Amino acid sequence: MRMENNHDLIISGTAKAAGGKYRRVEISGSATVNGDLTCDYCRISGSGKTDGDVKVKIMKVSGTSHHFGNVEAQAMDVSGACHVDGHLACEDLKASGSLKVDKHFTGEKTEVNGTLTIKGNCASEHFTIKGSFKIGEMLNADTIEIMLYQNASAKEIGGSTIQVRKEHKGFSLSKLFNGLQPMLSADVIEGDDISLENTKARVVRGKNVHIGPGCMIDLVEYYEELTQDQEAEVKSFKKL
Repeated sequence: MRMENNHDLIISGTAKAAGGKYRRVEISGSATVNGDLTCDYCRISGSGKTDGDVKVKIMKVSGTSHHFGNVEAQAMDVSGACHVDGHLACEDLKASGSLKVDKHFTGEKTEVNGTLTIKGNCASEHFTIKGSFKIGEMLNADTIEIMLYQNASAKEIGGSTIQVRKEHKGFSLSKLFNGLQPMLSADVIEGDDISLENTKARVVRGKNVHIGPGCMIDLVEYYEELTQDQEAEVKSFKKL
């Protein structure tokens, strides 16, 4: 471990370091940072832990990281595995590995190509995912685009434009292991323009609603237009 001009924290072995304010933090070994951490740039390519709150402009995780407090970032790129015990706030999030948040997530632009787990609420202006997710409370975004490769779930989903598609090319891991197509499960889905495939929900409510193949919906409530694929199951519908 070395510190450069009291501005950079560079760890390439196994060490513990004190939190504080740094310009650049790089961990390529196995390290624990004790206390709150504030920095412009943080890169973790080994195994990194922080036991305080983290405030960073840019964070990149290609190894494994575990943050026992809250994390606030302007931009975050996760290609490894990242676990946040507290809240995560990130303006621009890109995750191609595994990201787990034990409390709430807030963001502006969220792109996931992997696995996302959030125990609380997930709120983002734009939410795009190709993979699987599990959200314990509500997923809320202006635009939501979901490509299902494995099963996904949220208690409620709300947005202006909501689009759910199954994987049409190749094969899904869910189908490979259990012979079933991947499904999105939610209690309530509500928005303006909604287009769904392989979705199971109690209530779908929207202005313009398309229920595509593989859907199992108890009740659809719509304001203007409803279309339903012949391979979809809708128990009842109501025009509002």
